[in-house]
Amino acid sequence: MTAAKTMRNQVGFEPYPGQLAAAEAAYRAERGILVAPTGRGKSEIAQLVIDRLQVKTLLVVPSLELKRQLTETFQQSFGKL
Repeated sequence: MTAAKTMRNQVGFEPYPGQLAAAEAAYRAERGILVAPTGRGKSEIAQLVIDRLQVKTLLVVPSLELKRQLTETFQQSFGKL
């Protein structure tokens, strides 16, 4: 089974290679700041990192709408926040 398919089983989606690479870099550093253009899967990368490291995590977003979307997405993956 590929790493992407394993991750799909854990977080509910199959990450793209670039998302896996970004998550791997964060795992190694155990911290990081993720900056990427709109639509590149920053939320999915954050899910991968949070799921693997199992630590409290602060995510900063520029709008209440993005906060609402992230809350909804993360509740689907991790349960009630």
